[in-house]
Amino acid sequence: MLIEKATAQELKAPNSEYNMAVINEVNSRADMSKEAAKLLKKKISQGNVKEIFLSLIVIDMAMQKCGNPFHTQVGTKEFMNAMVLLLHNKDLQKEIRKKVLVLLE
Repeated sequence: MLIEKATAQELKAPNSEYNMAVINEVNSRADMSKEAAKLLKKKISQGNVKEIFLSLIVIDMAMQKCGNPFHTQVGTKEFMNAMVLLLHNKDLQKEIRKKVLVLLE
């Protein structure tokens, strides 16, 4: 899945081309919303700091450009709990915690 490329720790910065490819893939098939949300949840739960940050960028973009099926997946209790756990992780940079707060609004 393209999420692996868009959130790879080797990236120096978010890659808008990869991110848009993820958005297009999610919007292309109904079942992709669930798969994408599952992988993004895993990334923010187990990834390193860079992968977490890049995953949050993808989530933000997907919330803006994807429809209700993706929103429903991100709105699940499990996904929200993973986001809230990021707020309690004191090892994460303030910038990442701010991004989480923005997404939770």
